Amino acid sequence: MIGLDYVWMLTLRDTDIKEHLMTLYSMAVMSKAKTILEIGSGQSTFALTAAANENEGEFYSIDLGISSNLRLFPEGEGVLEKEPRYHSIVGDSMQVEWDKPVDFFFLDSGHTYDLTLAELRKYTPFVKSGGWIICHDTGEFHNEAFADCRRAMVEFCTEVGWDFRTMNCQSGLTIIKKP
Repeated sequence: MIGLDYVWMLTLRDTDIKEHLMTLYSMAVMSKAKTILEIGSGQSTFALTAAANENEGEFYSIDLGISSNLRLFPEGEGVLEKEPRYHSIVGDSMQVEWDKPVDFFFLDSGHTYDLTLAELRKYTPFVKSGGWIICHDTGEFHNEAFADCRRAMVEFCTEVGWDFRTMNCQSGLTIIKKP
């Protein structure tokens, strides 16, 4: 089973999320998340699988393609298939039927305003009170490519009245604790 050492190894790679992998892993582990949901797979998929292993929980990853998590990490091929706590759901996040309560939700999908807002509206009701919602590519500065993600996230948090904090390195990572 993959664990902390595997996540540490991933932080040494040159990717757009390497600086956030330990944050994702640590927050999921420290919050004792038993049900972890991700939309948009990638290197984060490995980190969150490791967290599910540590917590003896379950991790679900929704993505349009099964190999999205390998696009920058081909040597990871076959690793997740050996992980019993990892559950890949291939499909459009807006078409997937979801009904499980979630402790930890990570969003890093299509990067458009409409999709980001729609996914937040659809999936955050499943996040338990006190649970975590983490959004990638939501930085405030030098983030023109993903400005729509941030705009949708800010609008959503304003709409529901939730506070958030953004780490602005590597396109940004926003952390929201559901009241």
